[in-house]
Amino acid sequence: MKHLHVVSSDALRREAVRKRLAPLALSLQTYKSSDLAARVLNTLDSSRAHLVVYVPPPTNLEAFSHELISLLSLKNLGFPVALICMSTEEALVQTADVLKINKIFYDAKESLADQIRNIANGKGSQKHAVKSKAKLLTPRERSVLIGLQAGLTLKEVASNLRISPNTVSTYKTRIMQKLGYRNNAELLQGRD
Repeated sequence: MKHLHVVSSDALRREAVRKRLAPLALSLQTYKSSDLAARVLNTLDSSRAHLVVYVPPPTNLEAFSHELISLLSLKNLGFPVALICMSTEEALVQTADVLKINKIFYDAKESLADQIRNIANGKGSQKHAVKSKAKLLTPRERSVLIGLQAGLTLKEVASNLRISPNTVSTYKTRIMQKLGYRNNAELLQGRD
């Protein structure tokens, strides 16, 4: 059984996805933010093929960068994740490519349901290896690490997570200690 978790701050988009996916044999849960989804999913077994789909509101990329970082945290925990977008949303598509997040296109020849089923069956059925070291980190530390490894500055990570740059710096120090990184290069490259 596949479990689909749809994240969008836009209630109309959450409802539209719910209606469109009703015929699928997936249990469907919706959330207002990736953080809310993460709280629920952190308590669940990632090997049970929970697919997390983020439906961004129709705004600019900066408005949902926090959601992308939270989505990456879930991906890092081993949950297959995907981002629903239009092929014309170039900045969003490029960001998803850089972050290696699956994309589901509204305007694709394939139906939305088929694309989700393919990701759930193809990527979701594989055992996602979760780095044992990553389990040492708190959800917030994982969010900071993912933001830094995605190329964001301390200030950008702080802004996205709505915390101070000093707090991000403290998290970075803890992450380096917990994961045994000796320098910034190792942290940014994510060496094991």
